[in-house]
Amino acid sequence: MATQGFVERWERELLEKGRKAGREEGREQTMRDVLARLLRARFGALDTAIEARIHDAGLDELTRWTDRIVTAAALDDVFAEP
Repeated sequence: MATQGFVERWERELLEKGRKAGREEGREQTMRDVLARLLRARFGALDTAIEARIHDAGLDELTRWTDRIVTAAALDDVFAEP
């Protein structure tokens, strides 16, 4: 019976890890969508290189770029490295 308890605990832990990963992926995808929409509204159509960069970015980069939209004079300013 100890084995059954271990398996049940292991299953719960795996499910929680999966839920957490799913939430993180959802947040990243939402940020990608918002960033792309704001960039299009401010600067017009995005080329495929910018779309690919957004697609490949993590949450920290996406957040940083979204924050920069407010002060960016040009699209390149959003993605400029400090």
